[in-house]
Amino acid sequence: MLGVGTAWITQLFISTWQTWKHAMDELILQRNLRNAMSFMTRAIREVSTGSVVIDSPAGQPQFSSISFTDGRGNWWWFKQTGRSLYAVHGSGTKSTTDMLASNVEMTSFLYPSFQNVSLIDVGLCGRILPYARAPAPIIIQLSERVRVRNP
Repeated sequence: MLGVGTAWITQLFISTWQTWKHAMDELILQRNLRNAMSFMTRAIREVSTGSVVIDSPAGQPQFSSISFTDGRGNWWWFKQTGRSLYAVHGSGTKSTTDMLASNVEMTSFLYPSFQNVSLIDVGLCGRILPYARAPAPIIIQLSERVRVRNP
């Protein structure tokens, strides 16, 4: 009888821990992606439209890099390297590199229409496996259409 009770309590503990771990990892992934999206959209809103370059670095997903100059003359470069998202920004020869998010599966920057270059679509997809034997990974996808203020 004691063995059955111990096995039941152990299983209950493991199940509760897995539920907590899944919820906590989902919360952290969602928070990181939302913060990264907010940072990128604030910067992209200030784009000088003639300076935008969207490209696909070697070994990375298509259209996963954007570089531009903003209305104040500062330059920006958002890029995915591996499963991390970075922002490189500066003015003149001084630059700063910030890691915006980890566990990024895909980043995309697109013009929804080439006839209207004042709109840029930004997409982020994050994926994480909460624990070793999880039945499925946690996947969060965010997308936002940004209207450029300085066309």
